[in-house]
Amino acid sequence: MSLDDEARGVIDRAFALGYYHGTALRALIIDLKYRGRFDRMRYIENFLSSSKEMLLDERSQINALVKMEAAVPVPLHEDKEKERGFNQAELIFKNWFIALGMEWERALVRRQATAPQHGLTAKERRDNMAGAFEAAAGITVKDKNIILVDDIFTTGATCTACAKELRKMGAKSVSVLVLASDHG
Repeated sequence: MSLDDEARGVIDRAFALGYYHGTALRALIIDLKYRGRFDRMRYIENFLSSSKEMLLDERSQINALVKMEAAVPVPLHEDKEKERGFNQAELIFKNWFIALGMEWERALVRRQATAPQHGLTAKERRDNMAGAFEAAAGITVKDKNIILVDDIFTTGATCTACAKELRKMGAKSVSVLVLASDHG
């Protein structure tokens, strides 16, 4: 995926497994995330299963992700996660990465509730995410190669803010993997 200058300063590489707008993947994410349709997970899991071949193919650029040491989900604010009942990034990716033999670390917390990103400009999204994340107590990522995971990547403001915090925590590298994006 293409990254802006700010993101390139903290994110080493970024990958999306599929496209977002105008796709069935978008509908699955929306149904899961906003409507609590857990039955959509079987389709997402099938999609992830088919993506696993690409991930494990040593000729693929995305193969670099299997050499990472830990996967970290983009966190929701505590109140939002309680309201929703789950963190969609964790629900989508946790079992997949554990099956690949990777550590799963909830290394970040969202320390402030932020406005929804939908409908905001790129600058408003960056401002909205500024200072939103901090290190989780008792978790270390120092000198680790990290995969930051989320459901969608729009402008990259959320992932960039998380990557900045992971870098402050001493992460050796931060790569991003999302389920869907429209950035090539």
